[in-house]
Amino acid sequence: EILEKQQQLSKEMKIIDMRGPPAVDTAATTTPTDQPPPLAEELLYNISMLMGAYESKLYSAHQMETSVRRKLENMRADAQALQNRKRELEQRYDKVSKAIAVLDEMKESMSTSTGTSHDMERIQAQLQQLAGTFSAEERASFHFAESILPSLLDPMLHRELVEKWHPLSFTIEDSQRVIQGAIDAILPALSMESLQEQFKAIQSIWAKYILPRVQKSFEDSDWSQDDGSVDQCVSLYELLRNLAIQMTQPLSVSKIKLEDSQHVLPANEVDEESQATSILKSMVHKSLILNTVHPKLLGLMSGWKPKFENSSVMNPLHAMVLPWIPHLDHQGILQPLLQDCRTKLRGCLSSL
Repeated sequence: EILEKQQQLSKEMKIIDMRGPPAVDTAATTTPTDQPPPLAEELLYNISMLMGAYESKLYSAHQMETSVRRKLENMRADAQALQNRKRELEQRYDKVSKAIAVLDEMKESMSTSTGTSHDMERIQAQLQQLAGTFSAEERASFHFAESILPSLLDPMLHRELVEKWHPLSFTIEDSQRVIQGAIDAILPALSMESLQEQFKAIQSIWAKYILPRVQKSFEDSDWSQDDGSVDQCVSLYELLRNLAIQMTQPLSVSKIKLEDSQHVLPANEVDEESQATSILKSMVHKSLILNTVHPKLLGLMSGWKPKFENSSVMNPLHAMVLPWIPHLDHQGILQPLLQDCRTKLRGCLSSL
């Protein structure tokens, strides 16, 4: 019986109102009449519904197309960047290959060098070729003048400024010739560098070779005897100050902006015209006077006792202190030192 009812219901005609919800609501509230429904009202509803659906699809397609176009532009930009990067890497590879070839030639030249002027000219030409391989910005980025150049010349600089040079055994003229020769040896390789980079190279050589060598000589020198060794040390210190001025005069006249990488200048600003000279002079003063001479004088004075021979003092206190007085130009150093001298002399006189 149930199956028969379902079959009857399935055979009955079903009418679907395609006029939309407004027509259904209106039909529910009005009484049925014999008048036909408004013409094409259900068609307009269906068309509007289809248009809305396709407008949504069109908008989605437009958004997708815009997104794809933007991604395509980004991919093109990335591809261009990768091509530029590839060209840069190829250029760097070529430069590094040339640099390696020059370094191999320099290594061979260094190993066979006998110190003649011809050998030095060949090494200088190779250094110029190495510097010309890179641009000024690239040389500044890897500190060519300040670090790489002194490192490449380290065997020669160490031989001339450490092994062969004995500051207190050489005359002042010979010491000046040695120092000036070492600086002149690297200047041709700095011909393409700015004045600031040239100063950094000179400053590096002073800090790594010249000043440590003189410091060691001062520390090993015996100032307890009045044999002129103190005067020789003072003359050597004055020579270094004069050389510091001479080597930085071209840099000072140019009024370039230099960095105090050694932190030896006071905090107040220094006139740009004398900044290069002030930095190098302050390095010399700090290394030799503050870090070497002053501690050595204090140590000698603490253990000083007069040695008499034929009514004469063989180790006079003034012989090791007075020559340094013009260079101990700091109240925090000079006044305590003179006070110690007075104390030592007073104790010596009271014991007589």
